[in-house]
Amino acid sequence: MWNNREDHQIDVTDHPLIHVIDAPDPIMEINSDLTKVIDDLDNKGVGGYDSINAKVSTFTGWKTFDPPEFQKLMDWAGAVASEISESRFGVNFVGTYTHCWGMRYHKGDYAPAHGHFPSVWSWVYYPYIEDEETAPPLQFPSNLTSIMEGQVEEKIDERRVIDDVALSIPSKTGRLILFQSHLYHQVPKQPNDKKRYVVAGNMAHDFTRDEAPF
Repeated sequence: MWNNREDHQIDVTDHPLIHVIDAPDPIMEINSDLTKVIDDLDNKGVGGYDSINAKVSTFTGWKTFDPPEFQKLMDWAGAVASEISESRFGVNFVGTYTHCWGMRYHKGDYAPAHGHFPSVWSWVYYPYIEDEETAPPLQFPSNLTSIMEGQVEEKIDERRVIDDVALSIPSKTGRLILFQSHLYHQVPKQPNDKKRYVVAGNMAHDFTRDEAPF
């Protein structure tokens, strides 16, 4: 998929599959509200801890659509997905959300390699990263071969972090990472209890509309 790189300082702002965008001021202004929603809704939404692939200590549930702060973030991320779909692929992507959830990583938490197919676009947003030097990055394994390595069966084992990493994007407050949903991605173990808040979303194409509602 990409050449293997060990450093994190990679410009992927114009990558066809992965896009990194810094949030505008109106989104930055709600970051503290987003983290409060994540804390307040821990384990109160649709889906418990046993339903999420990531091993995280704080999880809002898959269908966290109602909080106004989440709605505002979803509108912005959806607009970004529509704009990139048009500018890069000439496609009128009419996004509709299937999932949106919030997480806080604690010491020892991690997300093994996994994908979000059959969604079209997925994204993660960081409303607050307390220590950007030690916060684990979002990583993309090199290819399907590395994900399947060591597997006896043909089914992919989505319980492990892969060593063969092609791209590693640092966690940063106010950073949105938008990527095509079939791409496998992971988060290494959190080394400490420094706060690492994440909001994530999955989007499908709505064939019943002509324009996205963002």
